[in-house]
Amino acid sequence: TGQLIDLDAYRKFEGIEPGMQSTFWHSELKYDSKIFTDGNLVLRPYYDEAGFLDNEPQKRAGETSYGRDKGYTMKHREIVYGFQGSVSKPYDMGGWGSGNVLGGIQAEQMDLQYSWDIQRETATTTNPYYMGTPNMLPTGKEYAYAAYAQLKHKFTKEYLLNTGVRYDYKSRAQGYASVDKVSPRAAFIYMPSDKLSFRASYGRSFSDAPYWYRLNRGGGGGYTGSGTLKPEILDSYQLSAELSGWMRMSHRLNLFYNAYNSVIYRSGTAYLNTGAVKINGVEYEVGIKRQNLAVRAQYTFQYTLDTSVGYLMQSHMIANIPQNMGSVVLDYAPLKNMDAALAKNLWLNYTLRFVGNEYAP
Repeated sequence: TGQLIDLDAYRKFEGIEPGMQSTFWHSELKYDSKIFTDGNLVLRPYYDEAGFLDNEPQKRAGETSYGRDKGYTMKHREIVYGFQGSVSKPYDMGGWGSGNVLGGIQAEQMDLQYSWDIQRETATTTNPYYMGTPNMLPTGKEYAYAAYAQLKHKFTKEYLLNTGVRYDYKSRAQGYASVDKVSPRAAFIYMPSDKLSFRASYGRSFSDAPYWYRLNRGGGGGYTGSGTLKPEILDSYQLSAELSGWMRMSHRLNLFYNAYNSVIYRSGTAYLNTGAVKINGVEYEVGIKRQNLAVRAQYTFQYTLDTSVGYLMQSHMIANIPQNMGSVVLDYAPLKNMDAALAKNLWLNYTLRFVGNEYAP
């Protein structure tokens, strides 16, 4: 709204001013070894931890555009234990070409450990805060298992095929229906020279509905979760060209068509996922790399073809999603020519992002 507010005048929770805080922790061990003479074995156990705190304060006199009528604070914490392992091996079929085949598995457990919600009883600043919805997100565990395979085959020096498939199975918390999905992908690559390549690819992927959207008990956000939400599905088709060395720079142009199905959207006080969105777009990326300097610039344009119920569109723009986006990333090592290892490895980073106009009903 453009109005100035005094954050220090609002109540803090656990030292957090109004707004949302997310904290993440990731750790892993990796074992990488040769097997079968020319094969490779990779084992990777990992641990993830995530915490979320959303402090939305009550409105204050004179600041009617900021804050909520009652005000509330939400918090939850989740951890993930996982393991991933893969085996790969090269092969040579003589006149039929050569390549590499890979197979792997992955398993993980997600544990929602706790959640709470604090809010005011009425929209007056004289009433105290109270515990709103204990276990606003019910605690629980979810288990996910996957198996995948990948084949990279080189027919000749110019023609390559990269294909793969992944199967996922997920057991959801609270006894809701499990999820199982097959995700195929394939890319055909033509390389007329070492500096020029063309690629045509297709891939299908999915994203399961977040725990919050499925199991929120209505303690925050003004809606109740739906345990029957389905995963979102994406079918993506791409044509791309890459050129390196021209004007001592690298260039990549990518044309894409994305079809999203079972997209989640909000309807009143509930979340549904019967939405569908179809988008055409183009991406261009240019880069330059020197011993002590690397610069990358990227631009994306999206042109929405069609949307279904739940998603507003105007002038081929989806509501609240920009049509034009870009970025410039600069990495610079000012002391690269010095002998000291610490100085040589010091890099400075500068990132500039551009977000264009968007339709905001």
